[in-house]
This record gives sequence, C-alpha cells and structure tokens, in this order.
Amino acid sequence: MITFFDTSVLLAAVWEDDPRHAASAKLINAGKPQQHATALHCLAEFYATITSLPPKLRVKPTEARQIVAGFQEQLRLVSLAEADYVAVVDQMAGAGIMGGAIYDALIARCAVQWGASRLYTWNLAHFTRFGGRIAAIAVQPG
Repeated sequence: MITFFDTSVLLAAVWEDDPRHAASAKLINAGKPQQHATALHCLAEFYATITSLPPKLRVKPTEARQIVAGFQEQLRLVSLAEADYVAVVDQMAGAGIMGGAIYDALIARCAVQWGASRLYTWNLAHFTRFGGRIAAIAVQPG
C-alpha cells in the first residue's frame, strides 16, 4: 500500500504526550520511503509549528532540524511543479474555497500525483471536502 501523511500525522508522531502519538508513529515507522511519503512543504509546516509552540512545548530549531532529517530518511518527499500550484489555485477559486484550505489542497495534489492509496490525516474534514479521489483515500490513522 502506498501511503501519504499530512502535517497533523507528522506532528502527532513526534509528540509522545499526544493521544494520537502511538497510531501516528506506528504508521510512519512501519514503512520504507518507497511506500510512505509526505508533501515537501509539510516539512516546512512541521518546522514552523514545533518551533513556535508555547515555551513549554516548543522545540529548539536545531532539534526541529534533526526531526526533519529523520523524516527525510523515512519518507519520500513529494513536490509540485509550477503548473500544479497554479492548477490548485484555479481549482480552489473555481470551487469558492478560501483561506488556508489551499495548503490542504496542495498536500492532496501531492498525494494524488504520487499515486497514494491512503492519505493519512487527523484533520479528515479538511480533505474530504474536496470530494472525488481525495475523499476516497483520506483516512485517520488507527
């Protein structure tokens, strides 16, 4: 099975106090880069999130970089071409979808481009709203 992870799963896999940690970490640690992937920009979103949390939860930039390096070893990183970005913006505008949903749409486009049979997310509604293939492959871990 070819699987794809959004940022919410990456974050839960790292935070041991997160109730979703075990399910997320198990999925990510179970595969090889040939089977598991994430969008390249999910690494930037991951880094931004864990380095800007409240002080008690915040991860130092050097630690965050080490975690990102681990993801680079475990996961294939999928990026989009310029035409793909423009197509996603066009699709979102045509559907009247606004705001940060564009980032989920970009993740979804990466998953489809890579041929994922599952797109794991803890924000299921963010992806099922796109319908079609994305709604069919979006699932929560566990």
